[in-house]
Amino acid sequence: EIKIKYNDTIVIIDDDESIHEAWDKKLCDIIETISTIQVKHYRDGREALRFLDNFENKQNVLLLSDYELIGQDLNGLEIMEQSKINRSILVTSHYAESEIRSRANKLGAKILPKDIVYSVPLKIEHSKPKDGELVNAHIVFVDDEIDTVEKLIADHYSHLLIDIYPNPFEFLKEVDKYTK
Repeated sequence: EIKIKYNDTIVIIDDDESIHEAWDKKLCDIIETISTIQVKHYRDGREALRFLDNFENKQNVLLLSDYELIGQDLNGLEIMEQSKINRSILVTSHYAESEIRSRANKLGAKILPKDIVYSVPLKIEHSKPKDGELVNAHIVFVDDEIDTVEKLIADHYSHLLIDIYPNPFEFLKEVDKYTK
């Protein structure tokens, strides 16, 4: 799964237009539901790097980059290294190459095979509320079958902000943080 924070800017770098279209299709419900999440598309690695260098809060960046940027002097791992984005995912067809996996591991980047972009689940994470602050969760599940609930969310509700409690007692401890 790919974890997206409530205030993220998702930066997508790929020279293949079909991957940008796949991400747009995958993210459209999230973008419509949560206006604080932004998506930036780049086909040129240098242009993306300039944007990332000038980005103030790099903790709010999720970088999804192709490894091989045809005709460019940078690859996705070099962009990740130079931009110092902690939450980076290399989206590539070269996922089986041990050198690429080793370099990604050293950077702390995850690897996502390009051919499963369409099926990888997205999970929206929101930060813990401050005392007295309300949470605008779309759904709150109280269920002891956590695996079943997580599958239901992955299949139908992954674009929503959802909290899960394993029993009513845990939920009742935090019920005051939710709007009616």
